[in-house]
Amino acid sequence: MKKKKSILYFVIFSFIFVIFFFLAIFLLANRHWFYPYETVIEYKYDSAKDDRIDDLKDECEKLLVAQNDYDKFISDFNELKTIYTEIGTNYKIEYLNVCNNPLKGNIRLMNIYYEKKVELSKWFGSLYSKINESAYKNQFFNGVDEKEINYLIKSHSEEASKKYEVISNISEEFQNLDDDKQISQFATYYTKFINANNEYAKVVGYDNYYNYANEKEYSRDYFAEDILEYCNYVYTYFIKDFKMHDGIYYNTYDYYRKNHKSDNLFNNFSMSDLALNFETNHHSKYDDLISLYAESLGSDYYNEYVNFKNDGILIESNKEGCYEGGFTTYLPYLEKPAMFLGGSTYQTLFVYVHEFGHYYNFTKSKANDVSLDLCETHSQANELLFLSYILRESSKFTNTEIRHILASKLENFTRMAIYTALIGAVEYEAYNQGTVTEDTISNIISDTVDKYFPGLYSIFVRENIEAYIKGVLIEHPMYYISYSTSICSSLDLFEVSLHSYSDAKEKYLYIQNYDNYKGYVNTLTNAGLKNPFTEEFFIELSDLFNRLG
Repeated sequence: MKKKKSILYFVIFSFIFVIFFFLAIFLLANRHWFYPYETVIEYKYDSAKDDRIDDLKDECEKLLVAQNDYDKFISDFNELKTIYTEIGTNYKIEYLNVCNNPLKGNIRLMNIYYEKKVELSKWFGSLYSKINESAYKNQFFNGVDEKEINYLIKSHSEEASKKYEVISNISEEFQNLDDDKQISQFATYYTKFINANNEYAKVVGYDNYYNYANEKEYSRDYFAEDILEYCNYVYTYFIKDFKMHDGIYYNTYDYYRKNHKSDNLFNNFSMSDLALNFETNHHSKYDDLISLYAESLGSDYYNEYVNFKNDGILIESNKEGCYEGGFTTYLPYLEKPAMFLGGSTYQTLFVYVHEFGHYYNFTKSKANDVSLDLCETHSQANELLFLSYILRESSKFTNTEIRHILASKLENFTRMAIYTALIGAVEYEAYNQGTVTEDTISNIISDTVDKYFPGLYSIFVRENIEAYIKGVLIEHPMYYISYSTSICSSLDLFEVSLHSYSDAKEKYLYIQNYDNYKGYVNTLTNAGLKNPFTEEFFIELSDLFNRLG
């Protein structure tokens, strides 16, 4: 009897164990059931491709050793690159999910795709190195110079991956600090960040991160000396004489103060929502106005805008903890751009138009590299062309409303051109000093202000400038100088539009066309716009603001 009971207990416990075992396996495979998860784009990666990746890697390795079937080798390689593109697209999708709602499940999946991407990237690096030493080298690297081959190998290497991980950890740790600690501990983190970035740059074949980022991250076709000369022009022509209150910034600020800040203006309740609140009102209130503007730019732009409205990817989030920013990215495997607008501050009329400038360009350039300066001109100029369209359609608004809109927009643009030019000078000084210490970096902002923009603190509140700059130097390294150059180029286009909207429209569509892309400066000048690194350019901008003032 006891033996029968023992057998029965064994069967029962075995059955329970099997149930719990399979339940555990199921839950591990479906962790999003107990990790909250939310998606904004319906697309799922086929996990069966992971096995296909392993098979293709093995085949490529064997074919490279045998070196007797290049066509099969390149076919397997291209299939791997396609899967890599799909994984990268899924990483971007999960990043959008995290920006929309930073739930554990969203973050978990984003990290999974990131790890898959890194692992495959490392393998490509080892393969490039082997190809470079094989009989396939000339066929595979046809038309690629030795510098670029070395970069391909090094940038995909294990060492580069480890260096990049250090940079990411420093950035993430800094971003997780509260605002006060970010300010107080900035020198400590920025010192580590600069040194880590410079170390990464050396691994991939560059003297420092400044030179690496200009060429590889942002496809810039100008040099450090151009930036220094540019900063000098911004100082000279935007804020010439602080005591005399002369220069572009003062002209726009006086105009802004007169037409945007007066008590009488804010007591005028007859003003339209656009004129009073275009900085904070949701863009959807002005769909008809934006559609009319799109139509004014011609059929191609208008058709892309209609496609975007009907079938585009737009994520607008006001969820607690969502990313408070706006950006547009390209999803290469889906061959579509995606626009994200987070929080009410970034769901406004001009932000929406700005981001559609990027969206429209992605429909032209796809995943191809375009200079960041030109990309930001696509977006900033779209805002100012829209502003010019509003000026032309002034019958829809009163003269007071128009002055309000123009004053606010131009004051913001000129102020940002100054701030972001200063950021460019700060980064030039930071990254070109070699290895830095906290003592070196603790006064870098104020020292750079004194060197390139003397007296700037007598115009702007020092704490505001420093807080803004410290907020972006680690989050977006080497990025913001493109905001300054693109603002100036966009102001150039705005001046053209005041004389001829049709001419400005044609120039804008020219720089948007990827077929015309020949770098930032050449694309602008080929479109009939001015080179922003010349004094003549700034003299004409100064004349424009003298007339507007």
